Amino acid sequence: MNGSSSRAPREAWAAAGGSIDGFVDTFGGGYVDLAVRLGVRPERIDTIIDFAAEKKHGVKTEGGAAAATGQVLGEMVGLIRDGKLEVPIAKAFPLDRVQDAYRELERRHTRGKIVLVPLPTETWTMFAAALPHPVPTLPITRRPSLPAVS
Repeated sequence: MNGSSSRAPREAWAAAGGSIDGFVDTFGGGYVDLAVRLGVRPERIDTIIDFAAEKKHGVKTEGGAAAATGQVLGEMVGLIRDGKLEVPIAKAFPLDRVQDAYRELERRHTRGKIVLVPLPTETWTMFAAALPHPVPTLPITRRPSLPAVS
């Protein structure tokens, strides 16, 4: 989805099933404005990159450090386990391919998280082959089905 596209708000709204409760902007480029146009309340929007949006819309700029506690992590794991929080994984890379992971990020078209696995390529290849889900999707991930947008 391109934040500058005139179709972007309609696509985002349709993909969310007509309701968006919260929004986390990790990209910039107008996505906070998009969230506001979609009706997300400013107190439910957090950005780690668009600091002007804090003044313009009164959104949060807390980043991950504010929530980096064992209690929060435990709650998130429970939500993932119960199917209430989806963590899409775009690709997983063994640690010795960190440069490939950064190249993927630089493309800025990634949908989901880039995961660095602390294993060398040989070990990761054996481990990935044994997973019940195909790589790059890790077992904790459920990919939501997105409705077609006309």
